[in-house]
Amino acid sequence: MIAFASTSQIVEIIRTTEPLEEGFYVHFMYNALHSYAFTLALPILVTLPFTTAFVDDIKSGFIKQYLLRSTRLRYILGKLVSILISGGLLVLIGILISFVVAIIFISPREEVFTGDSVNRIDVIEKAFMISLSGMFWSLVGFAFSSFTMNRYMAYASPFILYYVLIILHERYFPTFYIMYPREWIFPENDWRLGNLGIVILLAMLILVVSLCFALFAKRRLKNV
Repeated sequence: MIAFASTSQIVEIIRTTEPLEEGFYVHFMYNALHSYAFTLALPILVTLPFTTAFVDDIKSGFIKQYLLRSTRLRYILGKLVSILISGGLLVLIGILISFVVAIIFISPREEVFTGDSVNRIDVIEKAFMISLSGMFWSLVGFAFSSFTMNRYMAYASPFILYYVLIILHERYFPTFYIMYPREWIFPENDWRLGNLGIVILLAMLILVVSLCFALFAKRRLKNV
């Protein structure tokens, strides 16, 4: 998705014969992460690794064999930890790999490097913010698929909710920016605690959705 969102920049790099400006690979990554193509794909990509796990365990009957060797609490906590790790690491590792590839193929064509690392740190910081957002969206897909016992809801629900929040903000509630998904990654408003405020907000949302799933799963597994 980073490559797809940067098609025009990649063509520009290939065509030009002059040295690129210093730090071009940083701007390349930042523009790709900021693009609508990448941010819209984010809630879809993070659902791929693990969001259907609970539904698959129930429908396949594997849950009966699993609970014989564990407890319901450990199973629920294990699933929540797994979904958060998979959703966060998917985008974090992908961004870091793309960043390394950009350094390898783009930086040699740039002008002499002077040692300014501020922009690089900013991209790495954005990568961690995006991974935190990825944790939340993967958890949303996991929870909705579990509530409905439908595998397809795991892939569709995060994107639907993401798009609904965007529409609500851009068309009806422009001042209610705390529930604007793009604001969680690239804030354009003044948060009282800066990025820490966004981290706290996402942590609270993750906690609420996790508790909802835990209560549902506890009842669902009661007779298993």
